[in-house]
Amino acid sequence: MIRSPRTSPPSGDGSRYSEYGPARATLLGHHQTFGKQVEASPKKAYVSLRLGKQFAILQPSTTTRIDVGLVLPGVEPSERLEASGSFNAMMTHRVRVAKPSEVDEELVGWLRQAYDLADPSAASDLARKPKRGK
Repeated sequence: MIRSPRTSPPSGDGSRYSEYGPARATLLGHHQTFGKQVEASPKKAYVSLRLGKQFAILQPSTTTRIDVGLVLPGVEPSERLEASGSFNAMMTHRVRVAKPSEVDEELVGWLRQAYDLADPSAASDLARKPKRGK
C-alpha cells in the first residue's frame, strides 16, 4: 500500500513552496511504477520513500527547489548527482530539482537504482530474468 504524502509541504502552510509541488508529484508518480509496495511517508521536513528501508527522500530546500536524496553506496558523484555532504546523513547523494522538466530519465534511473538496492529480492529477480535476444 502506498501512503500518500500531505498535500502541503512538510513544514508551513504551503504558500512558500508552491513551485516545487509539480516536481514532487512527478517524482511520486514514478516511484509507484517500480513494483513492490513503496511507502511514501511524510516526515517533518521531507517525504521519505521506503521499501522496508529508506532509499530516497524528497525535501523542499528553498521556495523554488526540492532536493532528492538517494541512497546509492559505491556510486561516484557527478556534476548533477552530487555527494550528499551535509544535506542528510542518511543519504549518499543529492539531486537538486528546480522544475518538473528536471525529473527526467536520468533522475528516475537513479531513483530506480536506489529502489533496487533497498530491495535485494528485486535485484535477484532482475538477475534471473533471461536477456532479450539470447
